[in-house]
Amino acid sequence: MIEGGKIMLDTVMIIDSDDSDLLITEQLLRIGADTKYIYKEREPLKALDFIINTTEDALLPDFIFLTVNTRTPAAFTFLEHWESLPERIRDKSTIVLMSAFFRFQTELDQKVNKFGFVKSLLTKPLDIKQLHSLSSV
Repeated sequence: MIEGGKIMLDTVMIIDSDDSDLLITEQLLRIGADTKYIYKEREPLKALDFIINTTEDALLPDFIFLTVNTRTPAAFTFLEHWESLPERIRDKSTIVLMSAFFRFQTELDQKVNKFGFVKSLLTKPLDIKQLHSLSSV
């Protein structure tokens, strides 16, 4: 839902190993989204541990922005483990994948397509238009 020009995302987690991209995505969310919490993590498996150990459902992320690339398999390991998480977590969180390479690497698309629970593929760097596209997810 978009209200006052901002998409309502409430609680968000950004997972990106690149500090610059992490900062850019965070700033875009602060400008284009109405959020209460923005969690940031550089390592996908540490983010997964955080999510698993979060006991209060209200603190679970509504949206997880996960960067994937072919250089490091950690994001795909995150996705593989996601399917075995408790239903309360899977139902609360929407996974959005980000990459600078979706347009150029067909093997990346093929790897991502096997995860049916991924709701959107966004190209980095994100922009407001891509962010607003999530209102229909």
